[in-house]
Amino acid sequence: MSVEWRSAMRAAISEVLETMFFSLAEFDDCSEPASAYDYGASISLFKEERRMEIQFKLKAAFARMITANLLGIDEEAVTTEDLEDTLKELANMVGGNYQARLADTSWRLGIPSLVQADEPCGGGASELVFSCFGEPAGALEFRSDASGENAPL
Repeated sequence: MSVEWRSAMRAAISEVLETMFFSLAEFDDCSEPASAYDYGASISLFKEERRMEIQFKLKAAFARMITANLLGIDEEAVTTEDLEDTLKELANMVGGNYQARLADTSWRLGIPSLVQADEPCGGGASELVFSCFGEPAGALEFRSDASGENAPL
């Protein structure tokens, strides 16, 4: 995975989590098995015949916390529908933030969707694991079929 991709995606995740979800992301070198996550959401970026897929996988406690933060409610009041909407919004915001960092402005953002937390992103996926306040929070998987490039920046 390119250093540029990691740097741009870390910046996108950090900016969105801090600005919109009032949370911090700490990036780790360790990784957890995909089955360790409870929720997932995905969004794609498209350009001509090329596609990038960004897939989030989150721990339940982190998903509940960012949902409560976004909605301004207590964590106990968070519903399943609230969680699902927040996951899709997180994918949309980070995908859009990453898209804005691309040098090629012809990439278009797709529509976010929910995925199973253990659903693989696809062959050749690169992973970026993050935590919050020292506790595992989630991972982002990135796959690009953009002419063999890991990520076009």
